[in-house]
Amino acid sequence: MLYQSARLVKLKGQDKAWRGVLSYKDAEGVWRQRSRRLKATNEQAAKRELAAWRAEMESESGGEAAPVASVDVSDYVDSYIDAQAAVGSITSATVVDYRSTARRIRRTLGPMRLDRLSRSAAEEWEGRLSADFAPATVIKCHRVLKMVLDRAVLDGMLARNPLDGVRPPRKVPAKPGINALDSEGRARLVSVLEPMLPAAAPTAAMISLFTGLRRGEVCGLRWSDVDFDAGVLWVRRSIGEGAGGTYVKEPKNAGSARDVAIPDRLADILRRRRASQDAACEWVVGSTTGYLAPYAVTREWGAIARLYDIRGCEGRVCTFHDLRHSWATAAVAAGVDIKTVSSNLGHASAAMTLDIYASADPDAKRRAADRMNDVI
Repeated sequence: MLYQSARLVKLKGQDKAWRGVLSYKDAEGVWRQRSRRLKATNEQAAKRELAAWRAEMESESGGEAAPVASVDVSDYVDSYIDAQAAVGSITSATVVDYRSTARRIRRTLGPMRLDRLSRSAAEEWEGRLSADFAPATVIKCHRVLKMVLDRAVLDGMLARNPLDGVRPPRKVPAKPGINALDSEGRARLVSVLEPMLPAAAPTAAMISLFTGLRRGEVCGLRWSDVDFDAGVLWVRRSIGEGAGGTYVKEPKNAGSARDVAIPDRLADILRRRRASQDAACEWVVGSTTGYLAPYAVTREWGAIARLYDIRGCEGRVCTFHDLRHSWATAAVAAGVDIKTVSSNLGHASAAMTLDIYASADPDAKRRAADRMNDVI
């Protein structure tokens, strides 16, 4: 028996008691449930116990899947997300993203049994998606459904993935080009932010502008991560956003901490920030009550950018992430080697950095031509 979903229910009036509920459809397509009181006394342990019970129940039935005719594609997508969330194999933010995509799949695909989803049906579905959504959204729906159907093949629900061979539309950037600040724009921004220091959001913006850190990584900085003597910041964590609010997680694409050099100008800004805080505060841009949430940084930065009309080279008002782009393009233009730029940014590889920033400097080709003129 394949269970389409597994969920936790907190028992009323009992702070540390949980019940697991497994849902499935019988041969007639009627929803059924099995429930069990769990031994775990906290949510994370309860999730692990629920996942283990689900695996045990499916194993006892010989690993046989429910009849394919009784399994709806969208129900199977939901069950996949539930299972991944229950064992903690995807982050809270990813769960939110997957569930949003699953709702689009359900609305556009409609009732569809697994055994009726053919390649031609999948192509028609993607055609309907393309009529209502941007290519990036269609691509996301395609990738999530293909991933889930790969699992259906492993579970024995399908002989092959009907999305194999179905090509999603080409992604057309909604905002072509990197909206980085040029040298004049960076200088103007520093002059705008300077009088606002050492307030939290302006300090966060300065950190990103001078180091290339992501918004969540800036929010996740503790004073214990700042080594003024060595002149480095240690990026050990990031603040994520999910269905339950914000949470601490590992930095993106980073299995271990990375160090980022602190320019002298930024070091002075950080010292001013530290001097303005209560000695008990452990968060660089937070307070004694905790870290500053990323959405708060976005909101305050957005107000500053709009008020002072901070625009990048693409002519758009700069987002907080554009400060990271500004650092990277300035570093590449200054001749900093690509491995160092990639390390600072926390990219998975230098190739990724090259793909994004190799042509971001509008004067790069002219400098290359001038150099070749001297060489040849």
